[in-house]
Parts: sequence; C-alpha cells; structure tokens
Amino acid sequence: MQRRNGLYALITAIGLTAWVAAGSYLFSENCCGTSVDSYNGTLGGTMLIEDGSAFRLETQKTILFPKNSAEPILYQEVSEQLMEVVRYVKSNPIKKVTIRGLYSESESGGAQLGRERAEVIRQQLFVDSETPPYQITVEAGLRKSLLEDVENGVVFGAVEFLFTCMAPFKVEDLTTKFKLEVDNNFVFNYSSVDFLLDLPPVMQDVMRKMVVYLDHQTQRQLILTGYNHPDEKNESTLINLGLARANKMRNLLIKLGANPQQITVKGIADERLAVFNSELYQKFLPNAMRFEFDVLRAETLKQQKRRFSKVEERLKEMQVFRFKDFGKETNKIVMNDKLKAYMNDLILYISRNEKAKIYCVGHSNPSKSKEKSAIKGSKRAEYVRNFLKKHGILEERIETTTAGDSHPLGEENTRYGQQINRRVDLFISYDGSQPKLYALPPVDVSVKDKKVNPKMNLGQRKKKTETTKNPIDSTVEEKTLEVVVPQKDSL
Repeated sequence: MQRRNGLYALITAIGLTAWVAAGSYLFSENCCGTSVDSYNGTLGGTMLIEDGSAFRLETQKTILFPKNSAEPILYQEVSEQLMEVVRYVKSNPIKKVTIRGLYSESESGGAQLGRERAEVIRQQLFVDSETPPYQITVEAGLRKSLLEDVENGVVFGAVEFLFTCMAPFKVEDLTTKFKLEVDNNFVFNYSSVDFLLDLPPVMQDVMRKMVVYLDHQTQRQLILTGYNHPDEKNESTLINLGLARANKMRNLLIKLGANPQQITVKGIADERLAVFNSELYQKFLPNAMRFEFDVLRAETLKQQKRRFSKVEERLKEMQVFRFKDFGKETNKIVMNDKLKAYMNDLILYISRNEKAKIYCVGHSNPSKSKEKSAIKGSKRAEYVRNFLKKHGILEERIETTTAGDSHPLGEENTRYGQQINRRVDLFISYDGSQPKLYALPPVDVSVKDKKVNPKMNLGQRKKKTETTKNPIDSTVEEKTLEVVVPQKDSL
C-alpha cells in the first residue's frame, strides 16, 4: 500500500512540474499581447536606416533585445529587409558600415554589452553574407532614452547603422567657388582602365555637373590626372595606365557634351597609391583620379593646336594603318612600338576632332563562297573595333565594313601572301564623311619567296630588298576598293 502511494506521489509531482513549466511558457508568450510572436512593431516603432540620399530603408518592426542581453530577437521579415543593407554595402566597395550597439544606463554590462550586440548583428547579417571584413566595424554607444518594455523585459532600437566613404570624391574651383563633394568615387580595377563596378547614379550626376560647369565657364579647363601603382601591369597602348584612365574619363565627359579643348589629361605612377584587396573584389583602386580646374590660357590653346596639327600631318601621311596579325581561325593583335605610337596619335586626334571617324575594313583569303569570305572580314573588322574601344577610342566614332577576298595584297599560293591578306585596314575620315576606302597596291612577293644569293654584294642585296618593301608608309596611287557586304542573317 505504501509502495502504491509513493508511486502515485511521484507521478503527481512530475505532472505538476510539467504543468507549471508549460504555464510559465504560455504566460511569457501571451502576456499583454507583446510576445515574440504577437509583436507588431507598434510598441517599438519603425527602424530607419539611411545613407544620405543614396540609400534609405524603413522597417515596420525593429530588432529586439532582452534587457541586459546581447542575444537578439530578430524577426524573419526584419532579417529579410536588413539584407537590403547588406546588398547596398557589398555593391559599394568603398563604403564602410559601422554597426553601433546601444545600451541604457539601467542595463548591466555597459559598453561591453553594446559592443556584443553590434557584434552579433555583424556576424548574423554581414559575415554570413560574405561581406568583405574591411567594410564592417562595430562600436558601442550609450543611449539614455533607449525604449524599453518593462513588462516583457525587452529593449527596442538598440542597433544603429552608420555609413562612411573610405575615399570620398571632391573637386573644387577656388576661383569661382564651384565645389562638388560626394561620399563615393570612381573605382578602377587593378591593372585595368575598367571600373570595378558600374558607375553609381551619384557619380554619373557628378560628371554631368562638371560638364555643365565647363559649358558656362568657357575660360576654365579641367585637368584630369590619372594615377597608377608602379606594380600594376599596363596593357593599354598609352605610355602608362594612369594616362589611360584619364583618357577614359575624358571620353566619358566628351560623350556628355564637354568641349575637348577644355580638358587636359595627365598620367602619373605613384607607389603611395592605395590599393585595396578583398576576396570579393580582388584588387582595386578607389582614388586613382584627380580633378582640378585652372584657367584656360591662350598659350595652352596654341600648344594644343600645334600638337594637333603635327598628329594630323602624321596620320594623313600614313594614309592607312594595317592590322595584320590574324590567324586563319583566331584573331590576335600584337602590341608593338609602332602600334603604340599610332594609337597615341589616334586617341589624341579623335578626342580633339569631334567630326573625325574611323573606318575598319576587314579582308580575308578566298573561302568556299564570297559570303563566307565577307563574314571573315567582317569578324576581323569587329575585332579591331573592340580593340579600339578597349584602348580609349569613342565607340560612336568607329565604323566597320568588309571587303572579303576582293582585294588581296599577296599571292594566295604563298604562305606570306595568305598571311598579309588576313588583315584589317584602318582609315580616318577627317571631316566625318565616308572616306574613299582606297587600298595600296599588292606587295610583290615573288622576290621575297626566293633565297638570297650569298655571292651577292651588300649594295645588290639592299637594292633587291628595296623592291620588296611594303609600301604602307610610302605615297601610292589610290585604287578604289570593292566592298562586299554580307547578309545580315549570316553574321
């Protein structure tokens, strides 16, 4: 009998304990209608996160923290909305977000509690989303008026998000008091003239404002100085990568309507230039451009005109530039000193003469049909067009066409003849009208294929060699070029 009473007492005790525990849970979840599940945001208000005019997020609920605790009550809908902050930071590589964890005077733990609150948000939102570490910092802050729900033992709004720019853009003309300053910048890829990401709207607006300013201040000039680190690889055709970056900026401003005569470009290599590196973005440079305004002096205009005239004279004397480094199936352009010198002249000339245009005419060896030959020539012309765009020529200044196999330079039954027939001829229109797409007479390859007689004296060899000289740099009689245009659906 005592054994049965003891078992009954044990069962009763277990049941009572379970009932008390369940009741406590239900009470904590349902008391006063402000539990984790029922909180609708009205008690703690909304959460506002903004970065000037560039970013704004307003949530209907906020992050809750139990009093004296760093473990957040983070609703799913709030987490999803806060991912907009993460995306904004990751899409702006020179932005830094500071997560400030707040604490009140009535809480124990002080600044350490605030920092722990910020750290847990950093981990759950940004680190887990693979945001670069250099873009996130945490700190603590005292907030005497931190909103608190005493009955449920929670605090509201204990986290703030503050944004800063690590390399803000600034340009100022002290003479006229013109000034532009924004928390963003032009960010370049390492060893490249390309931007790391698409230009944000705020930087596009900066360029438009500079163009408008130059239009109203015709006696002022904009000096663009591009920088590069000495360790960067220069794959451009210009003398250094900094100059190529400056030329890129000049092209963008010209496309927006800037007067080319009011823009001067420079390039400087500087080992002090800041280079950022992260797993997400690799290497990039956030401050590789400098913008300065100065008076546009008459002597400067004269120097520009003299240099421009010399460049135009050289281009006209050359008549045509040939890209001849093409394989049978693959396209390739070999960078050499002659090409770099030509591109330096071409870039300067096109940037100064707003009417000038470039025509790329592709050629090929005979194929099974005229159509296929024309297609090969067209593809080569497009390849050269893309090369010119990549190296600083405005896209709208380049036209392409194809001559197919209608105008060979060499004999088709020799390897050398086939090689020089696979080419693209580049012509310049100096006034914008379509130039006469002439071509130079064929190269005499019959002598080139013969072996040189070792008994021939030096004078005879020199004379013999001169008969095989490629007439690309000589004055020649013009000859009309037959242009074959392939069908659109075949390209």
